[in-house]
Amino acid sequence: MAVPFLVGNGLFIILVLLGKDLGTTAVLMLIMIATMLVGGIELKKMLLVLVGSGLLATAAALLSPNRLVRLMSWTNRECDDGMDLCHQGLQGLYALASDGWCGVGIGQSRQKWHWIPEAHTDFIFAIIGEELGLIGSLFILALFGLLTVSVHRIALRTTTVFAFCACSVSLMWLVFQAVLNIAMVAGVVPVTAVPLTFVSFGGSSLVISLAAIGVVLAIARDLNRNNRPLST
Repeated sequence: MAVPFLVGNGLFIILVLLGKDLGTTAVLMLIMIATMLVGGIELKKMLLVLVGSGLLATAAALLSPNRLVRLMSWTNRECDDGMDLCHQGLQGLYALASDGWCGVGIGQSRQKWHWIPEAHTDFIFAIIGEELGLIGSLFILALFGLLTVSVHRIALRTTTVFAFCACSVSLMWLVFQAVLNIAMVAGVVPVTAVPLTFVSFGGSSLVISLAAIGVVLAIARDLNRNNRPLST
């Protein structure tokens, strides 16, 4: 069963990669790996998948001049290609560094006015940090923590492999995407085109994320009908 699964998912991953979207490719790889891990794949096959995914992601990053310059800027090297690819990451850090405890106030961000390109998409967390401060940023993190605990409790109550995989993989995907976005804004990882789950502007990302939560809620509803208590 692993071979058809890998072939089907590998095709989608390659198509997205050909579209020059390494961030979404990384998220799709995570979903594939998480599904295989939760599904109980053999360790040897899992290692092969991990090595193959790592080599593919590394080659995609090194063979693209744009991605290579972003990696160089992330490692504090100079962006001397004239494209100024350091600008977005630096301005995001400036926004986070100027927030304080309570920020500058809702709607009062200065960095979103021509300083951070497309501030309503990939770098929305920088604007949240600037306007709402450390308290607002921690509140966003707390919400994702609450989502993690809630979906995990639902997964523990499931009685079928499909339901457990659906809940667990949805949780890993949504939280990983959020963590990757926040880490990108904070400069922990290179700049990638990964939206902040449920927050960044974009209809397709929001619809798919809400659909995943809908599946989890449907599973929870069926469990409640069967009167299965919450795990403690």
